[in-house]
Amino acid sequence: MKKGMIYIGLSLSLLTLAACGEMRGTNHSDSPAVQQMVGKEAPAFTIKDKDGKDVSLADFKGKKVYLNLWASWCGPCKQEIPELEKVYQGLKEKDDLVFLSVVSTAEKEFENERPAEQAKEPILEAAAELGITYPVLFDTKDQVFKSYQVRAFPTHIFINRDGTIAQKFEGAMTGKAVQQQLDSLK
Repeated sequence: MKKGMIYIGLSLSLLTLAACGEMRGTNHSDSPAVQQMVGKEAPAFTIKDKDGKDVSLADFKGKKVYLNLWASWCGPCKQEIPELEKVYQGLKEKDDLVFLSVVSTAEKEFENERPAEQAKEPILEAAAELGITYPVLFDTKDQVFKSYQVRAFPTHIFINRDGTIAQKFEGAMTGKAVQQQLDSLK
């Protein structure tokens, strides 16, 4: 009986990791699909904040932009959030850098064809429980997830001031690694 429970527990753990796409500390940032985006102009998007107001990449022209794409059910996403929150606390007062967290829901108002989540409220509740104070935004019409070719959770996208993609990482990152990428943005 014990062996059976161990196998079930191990199987569930592996399914959770597979569902999130990547394990902590790994990424496919040097895959050809990811590297195709580096150096290219960041695709434009207009998404919504929690109050339904539009937020556009164009709103941040001339600023460095960090996009964190995640899902509330993703274990590696949840593990990295405390570190991301620390990074955010250290830079939230900077005028030249924007920190955006993006999720995708099935609610009709967002018109996503391939959402990662069912509804907005559980995401906001999870964000509050996890201590997130940075902006949590909602993809609309799959703009961000499609145009940035998001294949795994979490995904991190770093955009230079000139609007080009500096780097894209699939998989969890440490706060130190995120900070290093932010420091290297031009």
